[in-house]
Amino acid sequence: MDGFDRFISHDWQTPGWRKVLSLLIQSGWRSMLIWWAIGTAVSFFLCMVDVLPLFYKSEARILGFQSVLPMGCWVTLGGAISAVGGLLLSMYNPFGSPSCFLDAACICQTDDLLMQKGIYNIGGCLSVSTNLHVLLSRHYFSRLWCVFELSAYRKLNPSGRIILTPIHVEAFAANIYIWLHACGLLLVVFRASYDQGGITVLLMFAFVATVLLPLSHSFRQRSLDWQQIMADLDNFDVMDVQCRNDFDRQYIYAAIRSWYGSLDAFSEYVRGPFRQEVRVPLLVPFKYHCVLSTPMLSVSLDYMLGLLKAGIPLRSLLAYTLSVPVALNLLWCPAAISLMVFACEQLPKRSFNGSLYTQTTVISLAMLALYI
Repeated sequence: MDGFDRFISHDWQTPGWRKVLSLLIQSGWRSMLIWWAIGTAVSFFLCMVDVLPLFYKSEARILGFQSVLPMGCWVTLGGAISAVGGLLLSMYNPFGSPSCFLDAACICQTDDLLMQKGIYNIGGCLSVSTNLHVLLSRHYFSRLWCVFELSAYRKLNPSGRIILTPIHVEAFAANIYIWLHACGLLLVVFRASYDQGGITVLLMFAFVATVLLPLSHSFRQRSLDWQQIMADLDNFDVMDVQCRNDFDRQYIYAAIRSWYGSLDAFSEYVRGPFRQEVRVPLLVPFKYHCVLSTPMLSVSLDYMLGLLKAGIPLRSLLAYTLSVPVALNLLWCPAAISLMVFACEQLPKRSFNGSLYTQTTVISLAMLALYI
């Protein structure tokens, strides 16, 4: 092998499952979307030809059309199962998978001598990697080996690209995805039990209110961590970075001096050019919005299936399609998620006397107002 597409850099203090989840979603979102589309299409077709039974009734009133719809949840279930299955299957995709260097897999972890050889020759792997893929957590810049990988990559591979990916973005997206599926399935239960009256609306509102607060609180915490990471870079000093082994510390210091002239020069590089390079807002990428639109879109397709089975006129069907799947699922939901992320990131740290719980309560109430 002549080189690697990615050198995955991470710290060892962050729990492994968080990093696995982050990498899995980063690499598997396309597979997730493709398999969701296949699962929903197959489920929709099987319901249309009466292979899958529609087991409850729901009343519909849409632009002059009024009818009792035969309903089910097969599209929602089929989409969820196929999407998660597609995500898991993406790990075994033999086509187009990038080559990666991951220390836990590429450096021997059982033989101390081989481990040391691998660690001290890591610069060679950095020099032949197209991208340095940083799984960024709040511990990352406090670990000297992580800082070493950054410094080595920029000097040994000046044309390479450094990609910073805050790992909590994928965790947040996963939480939202699960929450939206729970909303969709509960909506089916409430429809089947109470039809579409005031009780259904009240129960859905209660569920959204219950779940929204911990979601907002969690992401607000992660946003503050991100702000702290950026603030730490503004005051970065390599002498303050932690290392468990004094021999490793001296080895890394010597390497940094040979590349940057002095430790102070490297610290200035991190505070200056590198800090500008990573000055990016904390956003949920568009690709994740595409994935997050699928749970409620599946619910809408289940309802559309009932409308078609009930013989809805084209005019009424078009009105429903534009108002719910398009306007609500594809436009409003991503906008609401983006607004919550923006509020979590931009709300000043000292607002409301610095109370994190008050801050997230205000954000949650604002989001509930949008929901109403």
